[in-house]
Amino acid sequence: MGHVMRFTTSSSTGWRFGEDAIVVQRRCCHAHRPRSSCKIIMAGPAHRRPAPAVLLDDNDEITPALEAALRAIFARFDADKDGYLSVTELQAFAVATNDREFDQDTLDQIQEFFADDTKLPEIMLAVDGFMDMYHLQTQSDEDETRKDLQRLGFDNQLKPVAASTPAAAPSSS
Repeated sequence: MGHVMRFTTSSSTGWRFGEDAIVVQRRCCHAHRPRSSCKIIMAGPAHRRPAPAVLLDDNDEITPALEAALRAIFARFDADKDGYLSVTELQAFAVATNDREFDQDTLDQIQEFFADDTKLPEIMLAVDGFMDMYHLQTQSDEDETRKDLQRLGFDNQLKPVAASTPAAAPSSS
């Protein structure tokens, strides 16, 4: 990454007075030339990116912004709109986030720790279990949660991105 500099002139490069730009490289043909005669190669305006949204609050709980994003993701994959993710819907979610289905061991862990026990023997993951699953993942590997959110169509501020996002499982009605 180059340095941010404030430019005051340059009709040839199109940079305006006082505009910030990232300087990628500075070339001077001769050491005795003044700085003003050096050629500057720029990458573009220096835009400050906002800090990523906080996923867990000071009490290590899911923030309202993360909860809203996770509820939207859950709703997208709940193809039959019954309030649960079935094995088929969970597998569609897995493919969208990891490019492959969950193996049986992962499905067994989801059933044991997060699924609704009243729906056994079927694995049925309610939204609360989905939140718990992501809460645990975020506590242990926040970067993995951010990767999932990005793959599922959310930016660093947890806002939906307008571009296409992975589709949910087809409805089995």
